[in-house]
Amino acid sequence: MYYNLFGFLNTIKTQRVIAANYGGNVTQSWVANVVAVELMTPLTGTKVRYVASDELTGQETAQILGKAIAVPDLKWVEISDQQRLETLEKAGINKTIAAGLVQMSANQRTPAFYEDYQRHHPKLGKIKMVDFASDFARIFSKQ
Repeated sequence: MYYNLFGFLNTIKTQRVIAANYGGNVTQSWVANVVAVELMTPLTGTKVRYVASDELTGQETAQILGKAIAVPDLKWVEISDQQRLETLEKAGINKTIAAGLVQMSANQRTPAFYEDYQRHHPKLGKIKMVDFASDFARIFSKQ
């Protein structure tokens, strides 16, 4: 989700980087408000619905956000799983949840992570990263 990028505000402000435990060359899907519909729908049985608004590499994401916040040299850098875990725990995230987030991100380093998504590729939504970037810039300027 686009809003997950707010979790990187501190490192963007202090180090001019988005530091994740998967590389900037990994193409990932981003999603906006449509995910809220799925999160609010009661779950009955097994259901898989892929939703995505944009697909970008980490470096492309950093470039778009960097332009919006006037940090043109913003980079996406890969850190170790341990470094990511420590960062999340320092931010006050529960250890079990932090470990799950680290594992989820680590999985993005493997091609198998996106196989089913690619087989059932969704129609991309209308809200693109460049649209979200203005919201990101507004929050960034208040930090």
